[in-house]
Amino acid sequence: MTSSARGSDPSLFTVVLNQPVQERLAIEARAWELLHEGEKSQLPDEVNAAVEQLAHHPYIGTRARRGRLRKLHLRRTGFVLMYEVKPRLRIVSIKALHPDAGLAHRR
Repeated sequence: MTSSARGSDPSLFTVVLNQPVQERLAIEARAWELLHEGEKSQLPDEVNAAVEQLAHHPYIGTRARRGRLRKLHLRRTGFVLMYEVKPRLRIVSIKALHPDAGLAHRR
């Protein structure tokens, strides 16, 4: 999945979710929906909103402890996006999606 916002504005970054992140997103959303009959997971909507934010402001997340990764907390669902900014290529590459151990609410 790639943010299409850059096509209309060359100042925006392209945001790319790698395949494992897309798979994890689908699994987590489906698990929530199976456990909570009739309720839709908020995780896909929150990830989509984060992708749009990152296209405009790629440095909004905090620095991770190691390497060049940054992390963005998804407060509604209690998940964290781990991503790398490649400024010369104008790309934000989302590398991981996982629950934040410090937050009890999820999805």
